[in-house]
Amino acid sequence: MAKRVSLFKVLRRDLGARLEAEGFVEVPQDKSSQSYKLMYFRDASHGSPLGFWFQRDVKALWVDLLGSSFTIEFFRSLEDPYEMSERERCFHLFTEPELEEMRELQNRMIRRLPPVESIMKPWEVQIFGKSVERDRQLVTEPFNRWHEEWMRYRDEEDLLAWIPFLARILPSLVERFDAAKPEPKRE
Repeated sequence: MAKRVSLFKVLRRDLGARLEAEGFVEVPQDKSSQSYKLMYFRDASHGSPLGFWFQRDVKALWVDLLGSSFTIEFFRSLEDPYEMSERERCFHLFTEPELEEMRELQNRMIRRLPPVESIMKPWEVQIFGKSVERDRQLVTEPFNRWHEEWMRYRDEEDLLAWIPFLARILPSLVERFDAAKPEPKRE
């Protein structure tokens, strides 16, 4: 079994100082959100106000066998971060080369997955084996821009592979979100 890794602990540790330097401050979450969301926001003193959150998949079945996943969602207003017209998931902001890099990182994680038989009991392999194997296949085609993918990880080594990618592209994603969803005129 993989040693369970705290996604948010690693993100805070390895990206937190960089995010703070760019004007983003962690937003405290209520207890119900703390387990699946890590939110940051910047105020108007650092550019147009906007924020984003890292969201962890909390319903992953067979985490030890398939890993888990996370995404990043951008939003415009801290007062109403869930306003659909002022939100965008990171996947839809990626460039084609970034999507390809993401696919390569996904495949790196998939290659590191343990053998099915080391995690599942024989009767589980009989019942769930085909669907599990489907989720363990390498991604051979480029990601489709219209079918969102989340970033997969199983352990800290996988997360550490994502960190340089995220550190490099987050400033560009912020700019792309800002251009795609400009700050609305408030009356």
